[in-house]
Amino acid sequence: MSIISEEFYSVLASRMKASAIREILKIIQSSNVISLAGGMPDPATFPTEELNEVVKQILAKDSARALQYSSTEGLTELRKFILNWLAEDNKKAGLDNIMITSGS
Repeated sequence: MSIISEEFYSVLASRMKASAIREILKIIQSSNVISLAGGMPDPATFPTEELNEVVKQILAKDSARALQYSSTEGLTELRKFILNWLAEDNKKAGLDNIMITSGS
């Protein structure tokens, strides 16, 4: 039998307030809520088939390197690819202007 009672809380624990983030996450779990919060994209929009194919190609080419950490700026090859992609649209940038970060 489990008893959870506030009488057993320490003074410090009894002063704690509910997490606002936790309360927001509870609300967005409702099916009638469309969340515009960061980090909660609609999974149906994920290009999973394309990503699976790209991951297979990368791992087949050089899996040890693909799973390793890289420099803070990001992989030089990817940064150069982005420079060329920008140049195709007549946008000028230097390698020092391109930084790869995690996130969206």
